[in-house]
Amino acid sequence: MADKPPVALEDRGKGGDGRRYSPSAARNREPIRDALKAHLGLPARVLEIASGTGEHGAFLVNELPGLDWTYSDIDPPSLESQRAWKAAAQSERL
Repeated sequence: MADKPPVALEDRGKGGDGRRYSPSAARNREPIRDALKAHLGLPARVLEIASGTGEHGAFLVNELPGLDWTYSDIDPPSLESQRAWKAAAQSERL
């Protein structure tokens, strides 16, 4: 792991349940969903590199039946947020 933590380019707020929120994820999740729906055959499995807050995966597995999503990250606060989003999504595909 690097000596310095990863840099977040925006303020990522944190809810009481450990989920972090990213303004950019809220803005771009529907366009990402639409692009995946148009270009990705389902069922499919996605490995998200540097998953950040975890919002995209939690949103997309609920929007796209047949999509399995795997998070990855090296940042402990991001990993905590991803676990919290996974718990909130209650999906076996995340």
